[in-house]
Amino acid sequence: MLVKELTFSELKAAIEVLRKEMIHCGLNNGLTNERTVQISQILDSHISQFHSLKNQ
Repeated sequence: MLVKELTFSELKAAIEVLRKEMIHCGLNNGLTNERTVQISQILDSHISQFHSLKNQ
Protein backbone atom coordinates (compact mmCIF):
# COMPACT_ATOMS: atom_id res chain seq x y z
CA MET A 1 0.00 0.00 0.00
CA LEU A 2 1.34 3.40 -0.96
CA VAL A 3 1.10 6.16 1.61
CA LYS A 4 1.02 9.71 0.28
CA GLU A 5 3.26 12.08 2.18
CA LEU A 6 1.29 15.15 3.15
CA THR A 7 2.48 18.70 2.63
CA PHE A 8 2.90 21.13 5.50
CA SER A 9 -0.48 22.78 4.86
CA GLU A 10 -2.23 19.41 4.36
CA LEU A 11 -0.83 18.18 7.67
CA LYS A 12 -1.94 21.34 9.43
CA ALA A 13 -5.49 20.92 8.09
CA ALA A 14 -5.57 17.18 8.87
CA ILE A 15 -4.40 17.84 12.44
CA GLU A 16 -7.25 20.27 13.02
CA VAL A 17 -9.85 17.86 11.60
CA LEU A 18 -8.47 14.92 13.62
CA ARG A 19 -8.34 17.02 16.79
CA LYS A 20 -12.02 17.91 16.46
CA GLU A 21 -12.94 14.32 15.58
CA MET A 22 -11.02 12.97 18.58
CA ILE A 23 -12.72 15.41 20.97
CA HIS A 24 -16.14 14.53 19.58
CA CYS A 25 -15.45 10.80 19.75
CA GLY A 26 -14.01 11.06 23.27
CA LEU A 27 -17.00 12.99 24.57
CA ASN A 28 -19.49 10.59 23.00
CA ASN A 29 -17.71 7.26 23.45
CA GLY A 30 -15.15 7.81 26.22
CA LEU A 31 -11.43 8.44 26.21
CA THR A 32 -10.54 4.74 26.25
CA ASN A 33 -12.84 3.85 23.36
CA GLU A 34 -10.99 1.99 20.60
CA ARG A 35 -11.87 4.60 17.93
CA THR A 36 -10.87 7.51 20.20
CA VAL A 37 -7.50 5.90 20.85
CA GLN A 38 -7.04 5.15 17.14
CA ILE A 39 -7.72 8.78 16.21
CA SER A 40 -5.33 9.92 18.94
CA GLN A 41 -2.55 7.72 17.55
CA ILE A 42 -3.07 9.01 14.01
CA LEU A 43 -3.12 12.57 15.37
CA ASP A 44 0.16 11.96 17.24
CA SER A 45 1.75 10.69 14.03
CA HIS A 46 0.57 13.71 12.07
CA ILE A 47 1.81 16.13 14.75
CA SER A 48 5.21 14.41 14.73
CA GLN A 49 5.41 14.70 10.93
CA PHE A 50 4.32 18.34 11.15
CA HIS A 51 7.10 19.19 13.61
CA SER A 52 9.65 17.34 11.50
CA LEU A 53 8.69 19.36 8.42
CA LYS A 54 8.61 22.58 10.44
CA ASN A 55 12.16 22.01 11.70
CA GLN A 56 13.66 21.32 8.26
